[in-house]
Amino acid sequence: MSPCDAEIFQTFLDSCKIENERRVVSLPWKPDILISSDNKGVALHRFNTIRNHHGKITFSRNCSRGIDWDEILPPDIADQFRSWIQELPYLVKLNILRWIGMAERNYFIHVSCDAIERAYGAVLYVSYKEDQRGFVRLICSRNKLALLKRVTLPRPELLAALLGAMLLHYVGKELSLDTSTAILWTDATSLGWIRSNLNKWKTFVCNRVTEIQKYTNSTQWRHCPGKLNPADVLYRGISSANLQNRTLWWMDRQFCLNPQKLGLQTT
Repeated sequence: MSPCDAEIFQTFLDSCKIENERRVVSLPWKPDILISSDNKGVALHRFNTIRNHHGKITFSRNCSRGIDWDEILPPDIADQFRSWIQELPYLVKLNILRWIGMAERNYFIHVSCDAIERAYGAVLYVSYKEDQRGFVRLICSRNKLALLKRVTLPRPELLAALLGAMLLHYVGKELSLDTSTAILWTDATSLGWIRSNLNKWKTFVCNRVTEIQKYTNSTQWRHCPGKLNPADVLYRGISSANLQNRTLWWMDRQFCLNPQKLGLQTT
């Protein structure tokens, strides 16, 4: 029995329950299968044990290939699945600061939005200064999978901008923060849509931009190149082992406190 099979078998034993003198186990275990393999059902069950959009991208590839529930995963997807399992222990070592520790009025909000064809996301930071020192705190983030139907990149980018606007509205409301001076960062195409006349665009763009402008002012939006965008992690993914040291993701002081030094325009 391989280490992976042994781990799955132990998970099976841990999930067993006795109800009315009968043993009950959770899906996707099936009575007619004696050996647990890395099939589509097993993968989905384990991906869903934690919130993991990168895993869901892998699962969506299974669906697009028409793989059956009990069918053994193709080698490329099986390798991704096993790699994901092996990295889970590193998550225990992550330390996330939850104390923002800022003065009531001396703060500034940044929202970064970005996307690829398969997924899109947004992340919100609060920066503040105290005793002549600058601090940046990651407050929250959100990402989503794009439709399986192939679309051009500007559409997911616009959906990322909408997600960022909604995230800003939500955090401002829940934490009673003034969001009128917040800066939101996106790509050049989305920025052009948001800042222009709505009547110029087709229905998809017009509807999303209308909603974006409901939560934000078009003057709050700025352009950010992909290589400098912290939201890059949200859709491309990163190993658990490398996440702790990903400065751009956790609290990039240059991005939030001195964006001009990176060549970013703040006006």
